[in-house]
Amino acid sequence: MCLLFLIIPNRAKLIAPKINFDEITDWNQKTSNNLTQWIEKLAICESSNNPLAVNPKDKDGRPKYGLFQFDIRTWKMYITRYNLFNYQKWEEADWWNAIYSDYHQEIVLREMIENGVDLAKEFGCIKKIGLFDNQLVIK
Repeated sequence: MCLLFLIIPNRAKLIAPKINFDEITDWNQKTSNNLTQWIEKLAICESSNNPLAVNPKDKDGRPKYGLFQFDIRTWKMYITRYNLFNYQKWEEADWWNAIYSDYHQEIVLREMIENGVDLAKEFGCIKKIGLFDNQLVIK
């Protein structure tokens, strides 16, 4: 059993990064129902589908945040690697607001899938729900 706690860092401002609604439409057009269902299963397994979930000390000893339980360093790496959300204009608080946003987390996850990231290395729940590959869930 995994206990999750909500911790909001003191340095975070309560200003959400701007959302590009065209990106939402693009992702919805590219997405199959199977992928959407798989993403929902992953969110339920990782955080009980809670975008504000925090695990203060994961198996690697570092805290994990949000819907898919990203480490903040990993979170920043994927956003910069895929050049998402106009991050160059973000302040530190914007990174924290985005990590608690189900919209931002799902976009990052979809980019990871599209770019062939080994999800089993990133998410502990892959062992429980299986990998998503070419419209099929593989266990």
